[in-house]
Amino acid sequence: MRNGLKFLIAVAFAATAAACDTGNDDVELYEGEEAATPAVETQPAGGAPILTAPFEAGEGATESAQVSGTVRVFAENHGATGTTPATGAAGTESAEPSATTSGESHAGQGFRVEVSLDGLTQGDHAWHIHDAPCGEKGPIVVPFSATADEEGLASDLSVDESGRAEGSAEVPAEDLTLDRLHSGQYSVHVHAQGGVDHGPTVACADLSGVGSTAM
Repeated sequence: MRNGLKFLIAVAFAATAAACDTGNDDVELYEGEEAATPAVETQPAGGAPILTAPFEAGEGATESAQVSGTVRVFAENHGATGTTPATGAAGTESAEPSATTSGESHAGQGFRVEVSLDGLTQGDHAWHIHDAPCGEKGPIVVPFSATADEEGLASDLSVDESGRAEGSAEVPAEDLTLDRLHSGQYSVHVHAQGGVDHGPTVACADLSGVGSTAM
């Protein structure tokens, strides 16, 4: 009888030890402690801009104008998650693709421009990319608003009563590529009014040597 009781106690002890051993990977929390939540790094929707430049008042702005804002440039396929197949030893594409890299793969492509502005007069304002830095005269190379010779790629910027405007447009490669943008001197001009007879520049942002360009 005594031997049977000892056997039952030994079996119960072994079962308890096995159960405890299966949970030895868990972190034991003391009273009042909470389990730490791992930090999750998030990326901006659509990817980060490859270039960011500030707007400043143009020569056509009034002395009291407080113009501010930014223009951001994104690679044309900044939201894509595609891959480029790797080449095998025999010259065939391998089954496992390698991830595409930003850089020269985007150089010959078009891009996307997003602008946000404050301090403008209410109403419509034409906007374009000019082939010259701010403060200098240069031809329009990307007509976001219509010109006398070309249709606009987008509509005029519409400024609300608070003086704020936002706009975006895709720039096709036939108008301007990222490598030309990177190597040239271009600027975004916002004009005094909308339409073809848009008047002088009231806000300008240089796209050369500003921000970070992945080329």
